[in-house]
Amino acid sequence: MRAAKNLLAFSGGVDSSALFFLLLESGIAFDMAMVDYGVRPEREREIAYARELSAHYNKRLFLHTAPKITTNFEHTARNVRYEFFAQVCREYGYDNVLMAHQLDDRLEWFLMQFCKGSGIVGLGGLRGVSRRQEFRIIRPLIECAREEIYAYLHRRGHRFFEDSSNADARFVRNFFRHNVVRALMPRFTQGVRRSFRILEQESEGLFPQIHKVLPSVFVMRRLAIERADGVLCDCYGVDYALKRLGYVMSAKQREELIKSDFCCHIAQEYVVDRNAKFVFVAKIHTPLSKIPKTYRERYRLAKIPPKIRPILFQNAIIDSEFEGFVRSLEELG
Repeated sequence: MRAAKNLLAFSGGVDSSALFFLLLESGIAFDMAMVDYGVRPEREREIAYARELSAHYNKRLFLHTAPKITTNFEHTARNVRYEFFAQVCREYGYDNVLMAHQLDDRLEWFLMQFCKGSGIVGLGGLRGVSRRQEFRIIRPLIECAREEIYAYLHRRGHRFFEDSSNADARFVRNFFRHNVVRALMPRFTQGVRRSFRILEQESEGLFPQIHKVLPSVFVMRRLAIERADGVLCDCYGVDYALKRLGYVMSAKQREELIKSDFCCHIAQEYVVDRNAKFVFVAKIHTPLSKIPKTYRERYRLAKIPPKIRPILFQNAIIDSEFEGFVRSLEELG
């Protein structure tokens, strides 16, 4: 993190304000990115505070005004936020996005996913370090309890803003925050922290190794033909690859994936297909063009799955590039 180019996801709230000053104290270089959703009364003061910190501490501030969100606010806002971070990272060369999620947030997420019917990928969604297509996410506060963060800010006398949406009963996360997490954390902080450490360590062994073979294409060695629990492991791998591409599967989509034997489209933007050795996961960025017969036959002979062929052609994986691509697959196999 010290040697990399870091972008802090800042809101002016408790957690991101604490992380701002902790990074300063640690001598870690960073700039700031902030999204204005235009919905909370305190947002203008938060933006002013971000600008004040940016000017005083010589930090570059990227501010994005989100379009009006009319449905499924939290999900849509999350997509807007991550796309903005990806754009800034692409254009300005940032390696890491530093996010201020903490231990209480992690427990809230776990409980929400558990009650929705999620698998191990969803349950462990807030990890200390995770990877997306354009950047790495680092959550330095992921083992800090909310009360510890409040105590730090009060001890140092740093300003912060309380997010009024945290009291809004329309958000599912607030049900868990007020009715479950606030009752559990004061008594069981150490146990919760330890459980998440164990969950993260043990889940590492469940994922097959995935390889990024093109900017929007991942491939992994199939396990379903070698192990009784291979289908589940393959599913974990697809789930993880999709997260790297910026998408989280629902429980229903996971069922459809298995039912289709790993040959399907997901949310129209993503495609999964397989051959005897590999499972491929890809994102479709633009309408796919028709493949000339010559190349179509070469892809077939090389056992490239049908749904992946147009994406390779779109990425100019032809002629010598195609030969190199096939060799890379042979090395994985």
